[in-house]
Amino acid sequence: MGDYVPFQVSEDRKTRIIIPEDSWSKENKMDVGKNYQAKLVIFNALPRKEYERVLMLKSATEIWDSLIITHQENVQVTENKIELLVAQYEQFVISDDEKIDIAYSRFNNICSNMKV
Repeated sequence: MGDYVPFQVSEDRKTRIIIPEDSWSKENKMDVGKNYQAKLVIFNALPRKEYERVLMLKSATEIWDSLIITHQENVQVTENKIELLVAQYEQFVISDDEKIDIAYSRFNNICSNMKV
């Protein structure tokens, strides 16, 4: 049911002890099921590129934390996004074999992202 495995914290609170599957309580089984469901919801909401980046993480919490770190806005990330979008805007070219509606869609996408 997923990669997440229930654990208990050792007495010294420094290590996690994995609970064997045959010793899982009803709550442990529910936790595994909830983790599996949460992972499916997150995976179904992600674009393919993001999905491939977080696919190997074991728990929904790890996936969520990774996405927050990746997409959390800070000044440097915002400036880099703006620079990239301005460069895309300035270098926008319609190729000879490209249909006008596809070119308009690309251009509109750049403009919409700049507004955001």
